[in-house]
Amino acid sequence: MIAVLAFTLRFALAIVLAVAAVAKARSFGAFVRTVDAVVPWQRTARAAAAAVIAVEMALAVLLAAGVWVNAVSLVTLALFLGFAAVSLWADRHELHVRCNCFGRSERELGKDSLVTSLLLAGATVAYWALLRRTDDSLTLGEVPLAVVLGAVTVLAARWLLTAVAGKLRITGTRLDPPAAVLSAEVPSGYEQFGYQPSSILVPEPGCWEITGSVGEQTLRVVADVLAPELHPLRAA
Repeated sequence: MIAVLAFTLRFALAIVLAVAAVAKARSFGAFVRTVDAVVPWQRTARAAAAAVIAVEMALAVLLAAGVWVNAVSLVTLALFLGFAAVSLWADRHELHVRCNCFGRSERELGKDSLVTSLLLAGATVAYWALLRRTDDSLTLGEVPLAVVLGAVTVLAARWLLTAVAGKLRITGTRLDPPAAVLSAEVPSGYEQFGYQPSSILVPEPGCWEITGSVGEQTLRVVADVLAPELHPLRAA
C-alpha cells in the first residue's frame, strides 16, 4: 500500500509539472511578462522563463521514469519552495501581476499561488518520506490503480484550489439608453460548493454589461440581447 501511495504522489507531481510546462510554453509571452515583473534583470526574462519551463518538463519526465528519485525529489522540492518564495515576495510588495503559472490566466501572483506552491512542496516531502519506507516498485496489477489515483488526485486538487466559495452576486447595466434594471435569481445553499445555479432576467433588448462576483473574484460579460421576434431560432 505504501508503494501505491508513493507512486500516486510521484505520478501526480509529474502530471502537475508537465501540465505547467506545456501551458507556460503555449502562453510563453504571458509567462515572460510575469518573469519580467519579478526578476531584477529584465533582459534575462525570456531566458529565465525558458529555463523554468525546461526544468519543469525535465523533472516531469524524470519523475515519471522513476530515476534518480532522491535527487529529483530534492530539486522538485527546491523548485516549489522557490515558487512559494516568489509568491510571498509578490504578496508582501503588493505586486499585481498575473501568475500565468498554468498558462494565461487572470489569477495574480500572491496568496493563491503561495498556497498552491506550499501544497505541492508538501506533496513532494510526503513522496520523499514514503520513498524511505518502500522501494517504489509495484506489481503489474497495482500500476493502473496508482496511475488512476494520481490523475484523480491532480483533478481533485485542481478543483479545490480553483473553486471560489461564497455568495454569488449578479448585477447588470444597460450600456445603450434607455436604462432598465436587470434582476437575477441566485438560490441559496451552494456557497461552499464552487458551483452556483442561477438565472438572469433581462427586462428589455439592448446592449447589457452583466457582472457576477464572489468575494474578490469578478466576471464581466457584455451581451447584445435581441427582442424575441428577432431571435434567430424564432425567425427560422
